[in-house]
Amino acid sequence: MLSIYLSTPEHHRESEIEAFCLSYGHEFVWLDDYTAKFQIEQSQAIQLRVLYEPLRDDLGIKLTMIIGFDHEPLMRLALAMASESYAGKVMELGDVLVLNSSRGDQRLVITLDQLLSKVTKEVLDSARMYLLTGGNSVQAARLLYVHRNTFSYRLTKFIDQTDIDLRESSLAFFLHIFFTLQQTINQ
Repeated sequence: MLSIYLSTPEHHRESEIEAFCLSYGHEFVWLDDYTAKFQIEQSQAIQLRVLYEPLRDDLGIKLTMIIGFDHEPLMRLALAMASESYAGKVMELGDVLVLNSSRGDQRLVITLDQLLSKVTKEVLDSARMYLLTGGNSVQAARLLYVHRNTFSYRLTKFIDQTDIDLRESSLAFFLHIFFTLQQTINQ
């Protein structure tokens, strides 16, 4: 399950915005007058990205949306960054990370680094290896020299501690980009 955070300059159209978002996802909640979040499946997120611009133009509702996971400080930061440069778009969290990092803005990298600082090295290495093997748990366990059950436990622990479900392709892309940027920055 993915989370979408959205912002709108139109405080007075809450019911229309909520109805639009609930047609794709569920658990819609306003965080403040201009910011909301809701849950969505990967397939619905893809459909939303494809159909959003024509619907935006038809409905006349200008929303900026970020598809990611439920970590409010990081998602609000990504939403603010996207609203500055890409207002009225639906973007993946990984896209915001790439575009802003290429401009030298490392705020998302720093925020995610803080989130991941609470995760043990073994659990973090398991997540990294899972991504490097293209999501192949058997190969990742073998390369880490751990039993398959140990690897599965660590991967589940990573997901539980961070809310970043690496089985979702958009979140896997986001974290892979983060690890690449982090490695480049730390060298």
